[in-house]
Amino acid sequence: MNQNAVRAVMELVFAGVLWGFSFIAAEWVLEDMEPFTLTAVRFAFALLIGLPVIALVPALRSSLKWEQARLAIPPGLLLGAVLLLQVWGQRYTTATNSSFITTLYVLFVPLMERAVFGVRLHPSHFIFVVLGLLGTALICGFQGGDYNFGDVLTLICSGVAAVHILWYGLIQEKIGNPITFNIFQVVWSFLLVLPFTLLETSALLPQSSKGWIGMFMLVVGSTLIAFTLQVRAQKILSPSVASFLYLLESPFATMFAFYFLGERLGIDQWVGGILILGSVAFSTYIATRTRRT
Repeated sequence: MNQNAVRAVMELVFAGVLWGFSFIAAEWVLEDMEPFTLTAVRFAFALLIGLPVIALVPALRSSLKWEQARLAIPPGLLLGAVLLLQVWGQRYTTATNSSFITTLYVLFVPLMERAVFGVRLHPSHFIFVVLGLLGTALICGFQGGDYNFGDVLTLICSGVAAVHILWYGLIQEKIGNPITFNIFQVVWSFLLVLPFTLLETSALLPQSSKGWIGMFMLVVGSTLIAFTLQVRAQKILSPSVASFLYLLESPFATMFAFYFLGERLGIDQWVGGILILGSVAFSTYIATRTRRT
């Protein structure tokens, strides 16, 4: 593995930490705000911070080009949909459930690569998909014939996240400066989410110190830093390898939820979580080895 690939891997590990904590940050902000408004304000603050930085740095300012803004439209809209569905779902489910279900996009990416690009897929991957879905049923309690609306929204979010990652694989060679490109996609995300705020009568800003800390982590840690690292890393790593590293956000989120939110898992949920993480880890390992061969 060359130096650039090592750097990309380390950056995505750090992004996993930030994304893992974002589930806890969202819980804190959701105590004060509704999910659609939260998501729109999150993007608005990211633009208020990011745009002046780009304007003040000549190297970044020179990368403000219309073709980059146009290139960012699909991933920007997808990113907006991912975060909108994720936070909306988290209104009704736990941070731990949300993080584990979101991780399923790691299983969906190879399936989409197979369907779109004809990438070779090891037959065992379908077994891992079944195991991952079984783990989802256990962690969400689907086996009892009941379901949580938030879990369903998060499952849809996972599918959209897989498309988002795959889209980067399509355009990675065309992306210029990752910081500027991320700001462009945040613009499109904000425009997508903004109309949904009309459905809510939420406070426009956090009402507590904990809510402000959560908003800061969502804006700076997750939206500005982690997604910039994602754009930069996926210029080097394949979608499958990158998605393997993304699954780190789930154990980090579980650890943070245990400490900060006091969330605990039952036996069924532990088994479900192990099935999800095990299936995505082994499927990605086999897929990567198959490609190398």
